Amino acid sequence: MTDDTKTIELWPCGYDARCNVRNCKAKATTLARAVDRQGRPLKQYELCSVHADQVAQREKLKGREIVRRGVGQTVNFRHVAALTLVVWYLMLPPATNTLVFNPSAPLSEWHINDTYYTPSECEEDCTHVRERAAQRLQNSPARWPERDIAKAMNVLFGNAQCIPSDDPRLTKKQRESAEHND
Repeated sequence: MTDDTKTIELWPCGYDARCNVRNCKAKATTLARAVDRQGRPLKQYELCSVHADQVAQREKLKGREIVRRGVGQTVNFRHVAALTLVVWYLMLPPATNTLVFNPSAPLSEWHINDTYYTPSECEEDCTHVRERAAQRLQNSPARWPERDIAKAMNVLFGNAQCIPSDDPRLTKKQRESAEHND
């Protein structure tokens, strides 16, 4: 949302669409619309109910008014103030050299590959990238450099981990990097 945003309006989504959040495959149930001080729409997102609630919480903490339209109520966030939004990061080990990765490095050196809103989404993708890396290694030709690349990718993706954003081993820089890439 932009700095001009005064209000976030949450409207029921009356048509078939997917949630606009990256990697979310859920059906959009809500239109989140940023509105300026004159009531003009600035931007609109189609969101599933989970992401609509998360956007509303985040924007409310920024001092923006949250209004549910089409249902005749204003969202009450007094009970939400103490909640901390936790996301999950799919993390990969750092490189020590070209095609050499260090899965035993401290988590503070690992790279955030992607962000998820639930641990199950993260684990599903983590399992998928591990399986693809193992399959790629199994199917790679014995000649160089294809085999070395497949081995390196197997180490990289085979050691992928899902870590919650509030894990104390993560650095501030890692968290900020993930926020800017979302």
